[in-house]
Amino acid sequence: KSSTFNDQYKSNSEEQPVVEHKPYINEYNRSISDTRVLIDGLKEAQMYMFQVFACHNVSKQPLSDACSLNGIILAVRTKPGD
Repeated sequence: KSSTFNDQYKSNSEEQPVVEHKPYINEYNRSISDTRVLIDGLKEAQMYMFQVFACHNVSKQPLSDACSLNGIILAVRTKPGD
């Protein structure tokens, strides 16, 4: 039983490709200081890791210049029903 469970767990825990999201910036979130991060639409019973970077002046310069070099890593574990 244990071997079968471990094999099934390994196949379900394969690392997914990295997806990069650039937030939509408008006058509201450009002028409001808000440090909340909202994550929704996640699949059930999975572990997600997000790397969040602080950026400024993204409309005037490339992301490599506008964003911090080191991001904050957030780990989110969902469970059935989340």
